[in-house]
Amino acid sequence: MLEKTSAKEAETENSMDKLKSKKEMLLSEKDYLLSSIQQIKNTFPYCVLDLLQNNEKLQKKIDELSSLLTENREQHENIENRLKNMIK
Repeated sequence: MLEKTSAKEAETENSMDKLKSKKEMLLSEKDYLLSSIQQIKNTFPYCVLDLLQNNEKLQKKIDELSSLLTENREQHENIENRLKNMIK
């Protein structure tokens, strides 16, 4: 009888360990999925809706894009000038 009790206790402990391990794995997977969902929400087109609803964010984005456009135009002009000089 004592052997049966010990075997059942060992089996119960083993089952509890398996359940704890499964719980930890599921919590880890949940965190990963929540992180992935947040990354998706922060990308296009979800961020566009947020921009359109917030004038301050919209203006900030417009300024950022304008700055990038100016920078890219300057780089384009520099490259064109270099090419012209190389051709001469």
